[in-house]
Amino acid sequence: MQQGLKLRESRIRKFIIEILLALDCIHDLKIVHRDLKPSNIFIKGKNLEIKIGDFGISKMMSGKSISNCNMGTLCYSSPEVVQRREYDQRTDIWSLGCVIFELCTY
Repeated sequence: MQQGLKLRESRIRKFIIEILLALDCIHDLKIVHRDLKPSNIFIKGKNLEIKIGDFGISKMMSGKSISNCNMGTLCYSSPEVVQRREYDQRTDIWSLGCVIFELCTY
């Protein structure tokens, strides 16, 4: 995120909703992104549409399986990932919380 750029609250809400919808789609497909961070969230076009990219370390979860592999960017990683405990799709929600914090505080 570019420092010094102030976003309107309405724009932040729009971005959050679009990211949540994108995460909902990939989680419905049993995919965990595992590296959700600002540099993997792209803003496209004049309508400022949100796209999530860089699925290089994403993982397909089979059934109720839970991974315990330590992947991703440390400052956006959930406590479970950092502690090498089992985790699932909820780890992406933790990372989203970190992204939202940055959106609201810069």
